[in-house]
Amino acid sequence: MSAVTSKLREKINIEYTNPGALHPRFRLAVLLLIILILAWSLGSVPVSSQSDVRAVPADFLYQLDPPGQTNGFLRPGAICADPVAHEVLVVDEGHNRIVVFNEEGIYRFEFSVAPYCGSVRDLAVSSDGFVFVIGSTADGVKLFRFDFDGQFLGEVAHPATGDSERVLVSSLGLDSQDRLFLLDGTRHEVIRLNSDLSFDRSFP
Repeated sequence: MSAVTSKLREKINIEYTNPGALHPRFRLAVLLLIILILAWSLGSVPVSSQSDVRAVPADFLYQLDPPGQTNGFLRPGAICADPVAHEVLVVDEGHNRIVVFNEEGIYRFEFSVAPYCGSVRDLAVSSDGFVFVIGSTADGVKLFRFDFDGQFLGEVAHPATGDSERVLVSSLGLDSQDRLFLLDGTRHEVIRLNSDLSFDRSFP
C-alpha cells in the first residue's frame, strides 16, 4: 500500500499531509466547475424582447397630488357658514383659494383669489350669495366681492368716513339685513355699510 501511495504522490506531485482534506488544486477545479455551470445556466435563460412585454389597457381615473398640495388645506385662515345655501366656506391661505363644502363636509367647488390678492384675511357671505373677501395686496388691504359661483365682481371702495385717513379693514361680518360690518384696525372702530355698500355709520 505504501508503494502505491508513493507512486501516486510522485505522479500528481502532492504533499499529502491530511488524507481527509481536499487538495487545493482539486478545490480550485471544483470551484471553476461551479462557475461554469452557473454561467451556462444564466446564458440559457431567454431574454424577453420588447414584443414579449404584455401591455394591460387602463383608463385614466384621476391624479393624486402629493400631501400638502391641492388635495388638502395649507394654512387655513378663516371660515364662514352660509345658512341660506347650506354651505361652509374655508379660506385656504397657502393656496390662495376659497374652498366650498356642504354642511356635511362634502367638497363642492373652489375658486382662486390669487389674481386679486396675495392672501385672504377674512370673508363673509350675504343672503343673496355674494362673497365678500378681505385680501392683502401690494397697495394694502382691500375688500373684494365675488358671486356665489366664485366669479370676481370687483373691488369694493373704501367707505367714506369723513376724513382722509385710510381704512385698514382687518375683519368683517354681515347681519340679517345684509349690512356689512368692517373692523377698522387703524382707528380701532367698527364701520357699518348698508346693503348697497354705502356708508351708514361707525362706532363706538
